[in-house]
Amino acid sequence: MSFSQEHSARIKAAALQLGFDAIGITDAAIPEQDVKRYAAWLQHGNQAKMDYMKNRYDMRLNPQALFPGVKSVIVLLQAYYNGDLQEQPYKIARYAAGKDYHKRLKKRMNKLQASVQDIIGRDFASRPFVDTAPVLERSLAVKAGLGWIGKNTCLIHPELGSYVFIAELFTDLDLVPDTNQVKNRCGNCKRCVDACPSMALSNHGLDARRCISYHTIESKTDIPDGIKQSLNGWVFGCDICQEVCPHNKKVLKASDPDFMPGKHLDFVNLDYLSRIDDDQFVKTFAGTSLLRAGRIKLLKNIEAAKTGGNQ
Repeated sequence: MSFSQEHSARIKAAALQLGFDAIGITDAAIPEQDVKRYAAWLQHGNQAKMDYMKNRYDMRLNPQALFPGVKSVIVLLQAYYNGDLQEQPYKIARYAAGKDYHKRLKKRMNKLQASVQDIIGRDFASRPFVDTAPVLERSLAVKAGLGWIGKNTCLIHPELGSYVFIAELFTDLDLVPDTNQVKNRCGNCKRCVDACPSMALSNHGLDARRCISYHTIESKTDIPDGIKQSLNGWVFGCDICQEVCPHNKKVLKASDPDFMPGKHLDFVNLDYLSRIDDDQFVKTFAGTSLLRAGRIKLLKNIEAAKTGGNQ
């Protein structure tokens, strides 16, 4: 059964009413150029030790393998720009300044599923994803008309900039897709490439082997000496390539208070983390993305930032 443009319009209105900042609808096919680009990225070894980027390769490039019967993907954006952050001894990526986005967005998507069911008047098969499955989410977001992929490899929305979380609702519904894609507006600008202190950005995209975010969050090994010299105080992620982007100069501030800076930021310091144990770490940083790194790695990152000569 095919659905009308009115159904799509009502679904979009429901998503915005639930608090999402932007929504688009697309079919589930990954464009051929994106398939080739991803394969080349892996071939260059840019994923570093993130084996999950090449595992389940077929699922990542073929959404039908991930969710059989998928016809339409509802792509959602949530802004997380939280204004000028209070100066902290050590820097963490802006997305981690508030609460962990995974659970927050998942709850919102569950509500959207119920709203969609009311709109179409019947049960349907669906599955929500919030950065937890092999989905080429930026590719789907571009197809859904929600922006373009910048030279910093982030999705850039014309009004929200790149400070956005991306979520997807895979469905077996034959919805009317959005066809008006946003033109890439990076032009000749390469401020993000030039600003990256570890030279992780190039024509091949992002090389995780040189990326501060990779080494302070994903990597299981100690930060290499060459990267230490580039940390400049970053101990969990890095926002430099987003901070210098002209498209992030006048973006909308997040409306969800959960994404505003939390009290946990006050405890990202060597003295506190050295005094507590792992159980207390979990209690202090519960509900935040910093749990992903763990106490020991966060301590090592702070030590690396110090020995790198930046503190």
